Amino acid sequence: MPIFTTDTFKTKESMEIYNKKDLLCVYWMARNQQDCHLLMEDRKTFMKTDVKSWKKQYKNKELQILKSNNCENKCRFNDRTFYGMTLQCMEADGETAEITDPISLLVMGRMVNGITYWFSIKKNRDMIYEYITK
Repeated sequence: MPIFTTDTFKTKESMEIYNKKDLLCVYWMARNQQDCHLLMEDRKTFMKTDVKSWKKQYKNKELQILKSNNCENKCRFNDRTFYGMTLQCMEADGETAEITDPISLLVMGRMVNGITYWFSIKKNRDMIYEYITK
């Protein structure tokens, strides 16, 4: 596994992404070991694929999203506020899978067990959380 530092996420390209006006969210893609982002124009596809899949996993108790993480995960980076929603995969024994999210730890200053999607607009984060958990 590569070693990440705070500087890993402070490249010119990353800083431009975090400052985009039409940024929906940023997140860590564990499978590819890289930071990713979605723009507002990606929202419809994101809702139909990823969020719909999360809803099914949540209902089947394969995924956990704690509301307390949503309330607490409000962070500032590069003069912009982000609102986190942490997805925790569940093991067969009911425990959460050990997943380290370097964006949360190194950029947002949050230690979480799972992958956090950092939304630039609280309303978008809250709407997606409500859709998945209802």
